[in-house]
Parts: sequence; C-alpha cells; structure tokens
Amino acid sequence: GTIVFLMINRSLNLVLYKAFTTFSYYFSEYFQMNYTLFALIAVMNFPGNLLNIAVVPYYHQFKVRYVIIFFELILAISCLIILPWHSISGLLIARLMTGFAITAARSEVNATIGAFTFGKRRTRAIGIVEMSFGFSAMGFLIVGIVLQHLGWRIFFAGSAVLIVAVAIAVFFIVPAWNIDYNDEIISSKIREKQKKKYSYKQIRETLMHRRLQLVFLSVLLNKIARNAFYYTFSKWLSLTYGLGPQQAGYITLCVAGGCLVGTTIVPLIVTKLGLSIHMTCLFGALMQVFSMITEPIYTLCNTSIPLSGACVVIFFYFCGCQIWYNNILDIMIAVTPRPKLLPAVNTILLAYGAFGGMIGTIGSTVWYQWGGEPAIATICAASNIGVSCIVILLWIAHKQHPYMHQHGDDDDDKKDKSLKPNYQSTEINTPKIIEDSSSMALKIVGGVGGGDQTPKQSQSNLQNIDEHETLLTLNQDNDINDANKF
Repeated sequence: GTIVFLMINRSLNLVLYKAFTTFSYYFSEYFQMNYTLFALIAVMNFPGNLLNIAVVPYYHQFKVRYVIIFFELILAISCLIILPWHSISGLLIARLMTGFAITAARSEVNATIGAFTFGKRRTRAIGIVEMSFGFSAMGFLIVGIVLQHLGWRIFFAGSAVLIVAVAIAVFFIVPAWNIDYNDEIISSKIREKQKKKYSYKQIRETLMHRRLQLVFLSVLLNKIARNAFYYTFSKWLSLTYGLGPQQAGYITLCVAGGCLVGTTIVPLIVTKLGLSIHMTCLFGALMQVFSMITEPIYTLCNTSIPLSGACVVIFFYFCGCQIWYNNILDIMIAVTPRPKLLPAVNTILLAYGAFGGMIGTIGSTVWYQWGGEPAIATICAASNIGVSCIVILLWIAHKQHPYMHQHGDDDDDKKDKSLKPNYQSTEINTPKIIEDSSSMALKIVGGVGGGDQTPKQSQSNLQNIDEHETLLTLNQDNDINDANKF
C-alpha cells in the first residue's frame, strides 16, 4: 500500500514537473515569452538537481517520511510564488525550487525501494512506482482542460492546495523508515559517526564505478531524446494539427497508455516467456528507435504522418521508454556495490537525467528549426541507438561477471517465511544479520527486544557494526575490481 501511495504522489509531482514541457508552447503564449527563452526557464530543474547533490548527505540522515513532507511543501511554495511573480526572474526561481524539491523526493523514494526490497520484489516495486509516468499523463488531460477553460492561475493555485493535502497524507501513510540505521540499537554518537561517513567520497566512488558509468550514460542519452521530443510535443500538435491545450491533453492519453502497458502488461509477458532483464531492456530501447524513425520515413516519401499515426508513434515510443527505464533501474541497483551507496547513486542518476533533459530541451528549439519534428525524431532515434549499444555492453559485462540476482522469487519468499518466525521466537535479544543478496552487503538490524539491551550488549553490537562495515568495504573493493575487468 505504501508503494502504491508513493506512486500516486510521484504522479502528481510529475504533472507539475512535466507541465512546463508538455504544454510549453501554450505557456510561452500565456506568459508572452519567446519559445527558446521559455526553454531556458524550463531547464532550471538542472541547477535544482545539482543543489540536491550538495545537500543529500544531510537530509538522508532523517526519516523518509519527514524528508518527503519537507520537499512537498517546497514544491507547493514554488507553485504559489508564480501567481504574483510570473516574470522571467520569478519563473526561474520557481522552476529551480520545483526541480530541487521533486528531484530530492524522487531520489529518497528510489533509495528507499532499493534499501528495503530485493530480488523480483524490487522489480515489482520499481514497476509500480514507474507507473507514475502513465498516471501523470492522465493528469495532463485535466491540466489541458484547466488551462483552456480556467486559466493558468487556477492551475498553479489548485496544484499548491493539492500538494499540501498530499504532504499531510504522507505523514499518516508512509512509515517512519530510515535507510541507514535502527534507532533502537545505534546511539546518537554512532549515528553522528555514520552521518560523517556518508560524504562526497561516496559520490566520487559511485562515479568511478564503470558499470554505473554505463548506466548513467544511457540515462543521459535517453533523456536527451525524451525531452527533445517532449518539449516540442505541444508545438508539433499545435502547428501541424491545429490542436489546443485540451486537445493536446487528449493526446497525452496515448502517453499514458504506452507507459501503463510498458509497466503492467509487458512485465507479465516477460515473466511468462522467461526473458532476461538485459534482453527486455534492449527490446525497450529498440522500440524507441523504431518508433522515432517513422516520421523521417514519411518525410522522405514527401508526405506527413496523419494524426492517428502520430498517436501510434507516441504510444509505442513511451511504452518503449518505460520498458527500458524499469529494467535499467533494476540493473543500476544490482550493480551498486552496497546499499548505503544507493542515495548517492540515485542522486547522480537524476542529475545525469536532468543534464540530458537540459540538452534535449534547449537543443530541441534549434533542431526544430532545422527540419521540424522529423529532425527531432531523427535525433531521438540516434540517441536511442546509443542507448541500445550501452545495454549490450552491460549484458556482456554481466556474462563475464554476473551481478544480477540468481535465485527465483518463489524460493526467496519461502526462505523469508521460514526464517521470519525463527527470528521472532529465538532471537529476541540477539542482533540479526540479514544478507542483501543483490549487492552482497551485510546489514545489522536490531532484534525485537533491542530496546531492552544492557550497555555491555550495546557495546558488543557496536563492535559487530564496525566488524561488518569492514566486511562491506572488502566486498565493495572486490566488486569494483571485478567491474573494472570487463
């Protein structure tokens, strides 16, 4: 239930995050701005991502519930300040706040899923959360209707009220999870020590990991393609087919359909056929390539693609996007050396995505002048060819040094069910050591009666923590050495 709520929350955030690009042409008309200038405002989410990298070691120490609430409130404020202050400077600051808040909340959700799930259950959790893009596309239909009939002021004011309501719901629905430690067995002194240990050294370590470098590069290329297509989406529909905001909102149902099929039906087919994650990821990348080459082919034949054909292209393109993204996230988590690096990994992933989005958004205004939407489609296809090549390299690396989870989900479920009662009945005052099979990392978790431990037992537990942190470092070094070999 918590994962589903986080997906709905993320859908609402994405509606605000993507509204600037989905309806960019109409917003530029409302604010009476040049289309290229509005593109510069839209990409202010990238500095927001950089700001998130700077502060993630600090907010990561707090519980997930309060981190999400804090950034939801920042998001609500960013909507409200646009109402009286919709000049260039006001929009720039509002967009910066929006990018920072949504990136931080999204990074925290991804890190939480990576830390508290593993195996095929993690794949299902990622699939549920990534359904948010499909549901957000349905939200764009409402946005289009509001913009055309009620105006942009009602849109931003209503968004702020809705976000505050969601923040209140987060307090009651999201558990008080903490990724790094259990408050019952780790003292404030050790907590402060761990806070210092999570530093920019981990970000540097993440950037030096070769398999993660490939994942980040693939995300960069894909975001260049996706944002280039998405930013010119409204201009293409308006100038080529004469559609207004409400009609453009209807077309986003094709986006929703493609995303939902990619996150619900396709995983069932993949499981039925027994396809590997790498093969499925490659299939999603190639689907994007073949979707984007359709319009250039029509142009070479001296004709334009009809609106119905454009809807089919949009459907399959975003279906391929979701298939690829769901699986590349699973690969990213699998190649991460240890769970404690996941916040840094997710933050860098979002930063790469934002940088690619900035290139795609600003570049699309130039590329569109070269040859309209066919030029955009050609660049999107070329970028996703590069993504396909990276997936093949990751597949080869996996063949040489396997890093994906090898055991079936059913076996994991049986093992968990058989172990859980034993923990509760026989290890009341003993700390449990749980092995995360996807990253070969060990984590110390307090027993059920951890709050009744004596000072001597607490000291013993702290020694165990230090001992297993040493083991973590050794496992991490072995992982990096193996990754560097391919």
